[in-house]
Amino acid sequence: MISVYPRRALCRGFTLIELLVVMGVAGLLAAILIPTVSKVLSKAHEGKCSANLREIGNLLNVYAVGHGGVTVPTYDHGLNWSVLISEGTRGNMPSSNDSVFRCPANSEQEFYYLADMQGEYACSYTINGFQHPGSHPDTYDKENRYTSNRLANFEHPAMTYAVFEGTYYRSQVGSGKYTLVRYSHSGKMNILFADGHVESVAKPEDGDYLPGYGAYTGSSWPDDGSAGNSYSNGKHWFAR
Repeated sequence: MISVYPRRALCRGFTLIELLVVMGVAGLLAAILIPTVSKVLSKAHEGKCSANLREIGNLLNVYAVGHGGVTVPTYDHGLNWSVLISEGTRGNMPSSNDSVFRCPANSEQEFYYLADMQGEYACSYTINGFQHPGSHPDTYDKENRYTSNRLANFEHPAMTYAVFEGTYYRSQVGSGKYTLVRYSHSGKMNILFADGHVESVAKPEDGDYLPGYGAYTGSSWPDDGSAGNSYSNGKHWFAR
């Protein structure tokens, strides 16, 4: 008698060799894709960081235009430079999570924190100016604020650092020296120049500092050019 019920299809499992082949292929794909995705993400972070700095450049220019060509001071009456250039703009205050002052390549632990009358907030960038309130009385004006520079004073604005990636008071362990820079993008960092353009600059081979400056052992860069003979030495401060 012929059965009217179909026979069950024989179920056959994977052999050990087949499983190993599949695992090997999956591992190979992961080895190829993960670095690629990482590079794409890194480039995206670098691009957003560059866009941040261009926007900061716009804010610096707006501030200077509104103050007779005078650049923003590093610190003024309890307010840091980033707050001073952000006043009157929406969504750019340093306390905002999507602030232009936050590089996406930095983790929460890698931000430095500015504390002033607006509170404490994270920042990824440092202005090219004096950094230590109270330690340079000769740089204060009669209103007890850091004296500012003027855009007209820059001999080479396209070669003068304005804002770059970095932190305050980050020391090189065991060296007694300080550096204010951070190379967050595969050994490179973005720098905003006084003319408003942004460049990606590679880390110098001889140290972890800003190209053209060298490391320093005091609380400010020398003003006599001894920190380096490039356009970025002490006589070309953006802010004071």
